[in-house]
Amino acid sequence: MMEERILNRLRAEAGLDAVGDSLPELLAYSADCWPRQFVTRMYGGLPEERPAAVVRPRDVDSLCRVVAVCREEGVPVVPWGAGSGVCGGANAVRGCVVVDLKRMNRLESVDPVSMTAWVEAGMNGMHLEEALNERGCTLGHFPSSILCSTVGGWVATRSAGQFSSRYGKIEDLV
Repeated sequence: MMEERILNRLRAEAGLDAVGDSLPELLAYSADCWPRQFVTRMYGGLPEERPAAVVRPRDVDSLCRVVAVCREEGVPVVPWGAGSGVCGGANAVRGCVVVDLKRMNRLESVDPVSMTAWVEAGMNGMHLEEALNERGCTLGHFPSSILCSTVGGWVATRSAGQFSSRYGKIEDLV
């Protein structure tokens, strides 16, 4: 359990509705779709580790403030996109704060001349592609998880997609 003092600091930075520490939330954010954890859950087991809290910042400023609180308090941070990863990269560590980035899901700008876009880490991949298509553009990044993954997850895992031989992997596109 996390100290109430730290939870209150996180609430002050992210908002009262942005911090959760109920058992169902903590269990849901304990592990991504890593097959080992999937099998454990399938047979009724619980994840070995679980976060102490889940924080859902709405913008970069609140995210930075939340990370600063965690740094000051010595609390590990685990970023969470959609939880669709299969390698255990978003699995909780004891006492951590999982930072769920899905509220940061906006396409901020598109410049068709320079072929650049500014997008927040929590934006779903298919939603990004559809928004770009509306502007006559494409990212060209089509991982098999495009319907259930986020831009931040792609970057964190160095994602590749079906058209990577043409457009490159996500680090080439960034």
